[in-house]
This record gives sequence, structure tokens and C-alpha cells, in this order.
Amino acid sequence: PPPAPPRARGPPAGGGGGARRRPPPPRWRAPHEPTGNLDTASTNDVLEILDRLSESGRTIVLITHENDVAAHAKRVIRLVDGEIVEDRRQGPVDGPPPRMAGVAR
Repeated sequence: PPPAPPRARGPPAGGGGGARRRPPPPRWRAPHEPTGNLDTASTNDVLEILDRLSESGRTIVLITHENDVAAHAKRVIRLVDGEIVEDRRQGPVDGPPPRMAGVAR
């Protein structure tokens, strides 16, 4: 077989020495049924992560059919047949998630 072509040396075209800047994390997330098939302990772990992200200033749009999961939200919008049937605030916009309101940090 023919010899392999020589490998290029030095930084990639465009400079930078190969180091790439990471973009900032998005300010919102939209998990759909993040606890759908999890056991209770794993569900609690996921909800704790989402609560902490929310507390740090991230907006989380959570889609769920579970009332205990919705209880972690500052605002709950319920839909039936594509229509909004309820829009309820459960906590202040600038406060902690409802389930974390009494948790020491």
C-alpha cells in the first residue's frame, strides 16, 4: 500500500492552538418527562438538579403528567386538548422553587 500522507503540525487553520471557547450555558431548559421511567430515588435526584438549576437563575420549562413533579414548579400551566385550563403561580419568580423554599443551602 502507498505510504500515509504526512500529518499537519501546529495549530489548526484559523489559529487558537486548538483551544476552543465554550459557549455560556443556556439560560433555560425544556425537559420533557424527565422522570417518566425512573425509580423514586432517581426521580428525586433529577428534581433536585432541576430545582438547583432554577435556583441559580435558569428558566426550566418542564413538561410532565405527574402532580408531584409539577409541585416543584414556580408556575404550572395545565392543558387539556391543547387549551389552557389553568395557569397558577406556586412561588415568586425571583424566589426558590417551592420544594426548596425551606431547604438550607
